[in-house]
Amino acid sequence: MLADPWKLVAWKSGDWELYDQRVDRVELKNMAGEHPEMVKELSARWERWARSIDVIPFPEDYGVQYLRQGSSGKP
Repeated sequence: MLADPWKLVAWKSGDWELYDQRVDRVELKNMAGEHPEMVKELSARWERWARSIDVIPFPEDYGVQYLRQGSSGKP
């Protein structure tokens, strides 16, 4: 999710990372801990968008169980 100058990045773990693209174009310093309000705002915007185009929730029969689990394949 991009909202100038911020970039919000999701991980399989469910954690979000936040980067300030003005000063950190290579995404080395995660600012999520310093700006939790921005993470909350942008992640809510992402979720609204994802639901509006049926990206989430995944149907049970869609065959994406691996996306609900970690990279190990275990729940």
